[in-house]
Amino acid sequence: MAVEWYLNQYECERCGYYWEDEWSCTCDDRCPECNLTNSPQESVDLSRELTAEDFVIAAASVEPTIKRFEGPSKISGAEDGVWVTGKIWVPRKTAERQAQRELERR
Repeated sequence: MAVEWYLNQYECERCGYYWEDEWSCTCDDRCPECNLTNSPQESVDLSRELTAEDFVIAAASVEPTIKRFEGPSKISGAEDGVWVTGKIWVPRKTAERQAQRELERR
């Protein structure tokens, strides 16, 4: 399983304000100073394959890593999940199964 992640770098066309934002795509963002929509001037690809260790760490983490989500639960039926590497949300049961598999291999 891979996680797509980008560091987007922006400079506002109106006021010249510079900012960076990490996101799962190279998307437009609104300037924090003047609210003008801007496209990224540059995007650094931070994407990588998730490792079994990422799931072990996520499953073993305590609050605030394990969070309850109303949005994903309405979509997927999952009531809670974990952030793996701080960037991708997976149902907690999936993370626990991956963690168990990794522990059994050790």
